[in-house]
Amino acid sequence: MKKSMTIFIGIGVFALIAIFLWVAILNNIFKEDVGIENDNNLSFSYGDIKESSLGSLCSGKEECLDYCKNNRGRCEDYCKGSNNDICAILFQREGLPSCDNKKEWFTISPVSFEDLDVMVPLGSLNPFSHVFPTDHLYMNVKIDEISDIFIKAKVISPGEIYVKSITSSEHLSANPPFTDYDLEFYPCEDIYARFGHVTSLSTKLQEQFNKESGKECTSSINGRRCTKRVNIQLEAGEEIGATGGVEGGAAGLDFWLSDYRIEEISYANPSRWGESSFYITCPADYFVSDIRNEMYTMLKISRVPNIEPICGTVEQDIVGTAQGVWFVKGTSNTYPENPHLALVHHNMYPLNETFSVGISLVDYGLTSGTYSFIPQDTGTVNRDFKDVKADGNVYCYDSLSGKFGDKIPKIIIIQLINSTTLRIEGKQVDICGTGPWNFDKGFEFER
Repeated sequence: MKKSMTIFIGIGVFALIAIFLWVAILNNIFKEDVGIENDNNLSFSYGDIKESSLGSLCSGKEECLDYCKNNRGRCEDYCKGSNNDICAILFQREGLPSCDNKKEWFTISPVSFEDLDVMVPLGSLNPFSHVFPTDHLYMNVKIDEISDIFIKAKVISPGEIYVKSITSSEHLSANPPFTDYDLEFYPCEDIYARFGHVTSLSTKLQEQFNKESGKECTSSINGRRCTKRVNIQLEAGEEIGATGGVEGGAAGLDFWLSDYRIEEISYANPSRWGESSFYITCPADYFVSDIRNEMYTMLKISRVPNIEPICGTVEQDIVGTAQGVWFVKGTSNTYPENPHLALVHHNMYPLNETFSVGISLVDYGLTSGTYSFIPQDTGTVNRDFKDVKADGNVYCYDSLSGKFGDKIPKIIIIQLINSTTLRIEGKQVDICGTGPWNFDKGFEFER
């Protein structure tokens, strides 16, 4: 009896330790968004057309690209010293090497694997800054056990690249305040990439950025944000700067990549997205095999079970169903994401589905956050999002859990009014029961 009791206690202790360790890992994974991720919604990408004309010369991307083929001199004159988005597409990729069919452009990890704690797959959810599945990887560095701050890790060029833009972001509300940087770059003309949360620049990059000529700045309560167009070539392994090492800063390096050669992503409402959004793909796939394999090993630790794609996914829209991204009805702005909604699979627990809720449902029973559950293939309780259609039914969701597995004592009801309109509401009830369920008022999203 004593021996059995000892074994029982030992198993219990082991289980508690395992749970503690897993929560600690999760806590570190999710620290990537601490405090400053909102600024990413304001960042510029060469593929995202925000300024859609060249004065009186032309209007719209396609018209301007066609016009400038035959009127190059006029376009060049207009674009000199301009921060116009179409000018960037027309001329920033000029002179870059051809990509041909080559895919392995990077030969070294931008952050040493010895400095990395985890890599988080595409599609992370962290409302209210990231309501939509994230379009970038997180390369999170380790935490210094003494200071409890993310270590300062060196960032190097992953291959021969051409840096085309550097953006600084001040964070005056942080204590102490700090500045970090985004870099946009290309290894070749059809592959666009970007690093976010570079906390310091190399001397070479800093000197170029400090030159006031051509720098465009905007100010907000949180501080200034400045973008500088540059043309700086870096060799593989050449210093870029550092990431981490800042109290209150991000957990490490953000890594975006769009390949304009791949098949376009099919969004339910393509008009909501900028050009680069159609070509988002996994940055790890563009490294030589040994580096790529190491990255995938780290990604597998974050994705349980290891269901393909291991690197995660960004777009999950299924037209005519509840699954995917939804926008506040009557709005035209995709960004910032915080008013909107996503009904998608979890990026680290792909068998689970998640309501990623922004700030619009506070008066409708749901505060901003994630609400996850295990989907069912039948019935109207916890039904898989892809099976929820405009069939007149109201569907109910219970047994909800938050970001760290905490139980949420409420239910969510939804109804697909038609193929492009979704109604949703939260209720302070523990379980769905058998229904039927009725909306007290309901909030509508569209796509």
